[in-house]
Amino acid sequence: MTIESTNLAREARPLVAAGPDNGIAALLEILPGIFLQTFGIGHIYAGNVVRGLILMFGYWILTGINFLLCYVLVGFVTWPLTFLAFAIFSTIGASNAAKRNRLLR
Repeated sequence: MTIESTNLAREARPLVAAGPDNGIAALLEILPGIFLQTFGIGHIYAGNVVRGLILMFGYWILTGINFLLCYVLVGFVTWPLTFLAFAIFSTIGASNAAKRNRLLR
């Protein structure tokens, strides 16, 4: 085997990114969050299982608190703000986590 044939064999291999895709992580974070009120799935896909579970249960706890705050009318303001904050920041976080975990592999 010559050096030239070895180099050609290396060049012929397709480049495949190993690890989670940041676009899929963002979609897995935002779509279930919007439709099922379940944030954290994108973080779990990206490899941050503990952070994903904390986001999931943390959102549900905050939603329960906001529901109770609706009785004093404050919850009608804080509930949508909580939802928007989770939708924006958890999606960005899941995308960045997937990108970081892909680069580490």
